[in-house]
Amino acid sequence: MKKKKAPLVRRMKEFVKTSVVWGPLDHNLFFTIIFLNVYGIIMVYSASYNNSITKNYSYFMNNQLKNVIFGFVIMIVASYVNYHRIVRLGWGWFWLLAAVAIIAALKTPLAHSELGATRWIKLGPVSFQAAEPIKAAIIIFFAYYVSYWGLNRWYNQLLACLLAIALLGFLFFFSNNLSTVIVLFCICAVIILSSVKKPDLYWYFLLGLALIIIAAIFVTVYLLMHQGAENFRFVRIRAWLHPEEYAADEGLQAMQARYAIGAGGFWGKGLGQSLIKFKLSYSYNDFILAIICEELGVFGVIVMMTLFGYLLYRIYKIAQNAWDIEGKVLAIGVFTQIALQLLINVMVVTSVIPTTGVTLPFFSAGGTSVVFLLAELGMVLNVDKYAKERRFFEEAERHVAQMEQRGGIGAAGWRRRLDSARTRR
Repeated sequence: MKKKKAPLVRRMKEFVKTSVVWGPLDHNLFFTIIFLNVYGIIMVYSASYNNSITKNYSYFMNNQLKNVIFGFVIMIVASYVNYHRIVRLGWGWFWLLAAVAIIAALKTPLAHSELGATRWIKLGPVSFQAAEPIKAAIIIFFAYYVSYWGLNRWYNQLLACLLAIALLGFLFFFSNNLSTVIVLFCICAVIILSSVKKPDLYWYFLLGLALIIIAAIFVTVYLLMHQGAENFRFVRIRAWLHPEEYAADEGLQAMQARYAIGAGGFWGKGLGQSLIKFKLSYSYNDFILAIICEELGVFGVIVMMTLFGYLLYRIYKIAQNAWDIEGKVLAIGVFTQIALQLLINVMVVTSVIPTTGVTLPFFSAGGTSVVFLLAELGMVLNVDKYAKERRFFEEAERHVAQMEQRGGIGAAGWRRRLDSARTRR
């Protein structure tokens, strides 16, 4: 039997009296985020308490906990800031300029390079991974672009593709961080393709993809001619193809991850009982999934993937029910980022693709990633809240107008209440 909606009077009272903290919040998404972060904090501790970098066994867990708490504060604040104001900041172009500025900073003394790639920016005591704010800025910028410029005309479609390609080429030239470029390319592609209403774009997209492939071939030839086969990317590919020959260096993590997955079985050895983490130097980071497999087995991975699946499902539903194109693009961008990082990390740990620097969302230790992901999810929560509020006011306006037409008793009072509630929101 279909559940009947509560009378308008009671619904309006409940809506107007909702607390400042909860509001029309998507509780399912909110608590899924909490469960994922709690799970991640537990696994960070289990994978890092033996680390020799610091004598404090709970150092990495405490650091992750602080970042999660800070991220949740930002997420709650972001969920109550109208996302239209964020998207329209500086007419939207602020976010593109911010992304370009961060990329340019990678060629300054503020940047920090490791293993041939430039990933970090240090500002005094504060350091952050440049890729995370760039991802957020690009998602917000394309929300503005799609909303205010549209993708209905061929030249707007072409300009969107050229902007994405130019920005990603700029990022690769300055940072040499191919994994981040791949993630951002997929985010831009999904946003553009899901927002276009005419098929003209696909030809330009295919043309851009062909240009990228040709450029990649030229870059590969250049690297082989000037750096030879010792380029770190070629070494990683050889270690992926023949991990036994590189088991002492480049293939160490991939080989140990295989052992961990095989040793865990279905139920795992038990929380904290991993032996592979003593051999992995960064077991609490990119390869934390291997520790989950060893300690909690297939069952632990199923729980994790179920939480991620439900998280992505809720974001997908919010994108479907978004009130406008801006909210839809924001939700699609965050959905693509989380899904893609999850997919790439799982493929790396299971040796389906060569090793990259893509982290497992909410699980890999790192403050920049979790803080910016939670901030982006705060915007997604606001997209959902705004859509619920607009639909409620639309329905309430229709019912109050009907009461006024019939000359019903109390129509003027409900009109004042409705106007007051709309003003508060």
